[in-house]
Amino acid sequence: VLDLLDVETVSGPMRSLLTVFQGRLMPDLSPRKFADVYAQTMVYGLLSARVTHPDLFAGNAPLLGITFSNELLDSIYARFREQTASEIDVDELGLGELAAELGKTDVEQILADFGSKDRRMDPVVYLYEEFLKLYDPQQR
Repeated sequence: VLDLLDVETVSGPMRSLLTVFQGRLMPDLSPRKFADVYAQTMVYGLLSARVTHPDLFAGNAPLLGITFSNELLDSIYARFREQTASEIDVDELGLGELAAELGKTDVEQILADFGSKDRRMDPVVYLYEEFLKLYDPQQR
């Protein structure tokens, strides 16, 4: 994401999204922090979609079929669904590879015993917390 921000024009897809984030969510958001927030949002979104819509991960292009009830998450992923000149290349970001790995993951087995001790526990939040433990323990 940082590499894309370095080479894009002001109207490029990543720069445009950074501007939206700064205008609507975090006015003091730096490009480095935006790259981190964006990456985590994309990972969380894919994980959430894999758990809630496993059928989308059976094909070759799961990113194109994912929709979210969360407006922000859906608008970010809409950039992959729309076939426009300003589309962000999912392969360049590694999201296609991550989606393929999640597609091979037996999420049903992971979730089979989940919540047996605490039914209020959200599996996506739990798995994301485990991700953060490895990715950025201090932020977790």
